[in-house]
Amino acid sequence: MSLNGSVYVGTFAGGAWQAPSPMRGIFFPPNQTPALAASGDGMFHLFVHDGAGQVWYNRNTNGTWATWQNLGGNVTGNLTAASSYLNSADVFAMTPDHKLARNTWTATPNGSGFSGWSAEFASDTNVGSSPTAISTGVKSLDVFYYDATKTTMLWRRHLDGTVANPAWTKENLGEIFALTPIGLSS
Repeated sequence: MSLNGSVYVGTFAGGAWQAPSPMRGIFFPPNQTPALAASGDGMFHLFVHDGAGQVWYNRNTNGTWATWQNLGGNVTGNLTAASSYLNSADVFAMTPDHKLARNTWTATPNGSGFSGWSAEFASDTNVGSSPTAISTGVKSLDVFYYDATKTTMLWRRHLDGTVANPAWTKENLGEIFALTPIGLSS
């Protein structure tokens, strides 16, 4: 993100990074970190939000960026994205009323599209930080966020998509002192 709201992208070609260049199209508030997820060989998903809290999406397939697509929503803070399997990407966000929101992109032989902003986290009314999402294996995701009322309390949402009836679980990880939850995956 540049100070003027342009999204800049750089490419790795010929064994070296090329100079970043601005993407064409829309300008976004510069006080955010774009979310990026890779969901297959040569496919990247980029998510940013505008000043009204609407989420915008762009996809790079084998080096070519598509056009920006408005996913709607009403979010605040930084977005996070992860891909837990080929041809799928999830974006997570905090809403102004401290809920956790999710939208999933999936490709099928007949095309691709988004699920729409889900209400599956309606009980999460205490989200107090931008979430952090990671893939923890095939069809499995972890999402971390801090509590809105007790800001050192870290929560984890986990989805194990390898079981017969996958469902999100919620776990209180206790008090941890950090500014933003950070997740790592191997």
